[in-house]
Amino acid sequence: MSQLLTPNHGLAPNAFAGENYHGQTWVPITDERWVPLRNRDNDYLIDREDQKLRTFTGIRGISEQDACIQDSQGFIADRTREHLGPTDAAIIQFRRLMLGAARDLRGGVEAAAARNGAAYTVRSGSALADRSVAFAEVMVQRFGDAVGRVHRGGAGAQASSATYSSPPSSLRR
Repeated sequence: MSQLLTPNHGLAPNAFAGENYHGQTWVPITDERWVPLRNRDNDYLIDREDQKLRTFTGIRGISEQDACIQDSQGFIADRTREHLGPTDAAIIQFRRLMLGAARDLRGGVEAAAARNGAAYTVRSGSALADRSVAFAEVMVQRFGDAVGRVHRGGAGAQASSATYSSPPSSLRR
C-alpha cells in the first residue's frame, strides 16, 4: 500500500515488513528553486555504457528514473484523449482529490492535514492476504493501524481519522 501525503509527498511500499524507508517529495521548480543534479536538461546524465552492459536505463537513482519517464511525456499531457478503465480507479480518485483540494484552497479552505503534522506519521508496505480478509484487517495486522498510522503514545499522539480519509469538501456529497 502506498501512502499519498497531500499535497506533494508519497511513500512507496517495500516487499517486507520493516524495510520501507523510501519516499518522495515533489517540489515545483522555477528559476529560484532547486533543480536536481540529474534532470531533463542534461538527459539525466545517462551513462550509455552502463545502459549497454549493466542496467536497462543507464540512469542512476530510482527517483531519477521515475522522473525521466514522467518528463518524457512532455510538459502538458492532453487528458481529454485518455481512456481510463476500471483498473485506473486510483488514478481517477487521485485526480478528483487533487482537483477538489485545489478548488477548496482557491475558495479559502485549507487542507486539514496542512496544520496537523500527525497526519504524516504513516507507513507504507506490502502484505499478502486471502481475499476474504478485509483491507482494514490486513492493515491492522501489517501496521497495527487500519490506515498505517504510526502511534507514538501519549495524549494527542493520534490524529483524527478524518484528517486521513476525508475528501476535499468539493467532493463530499
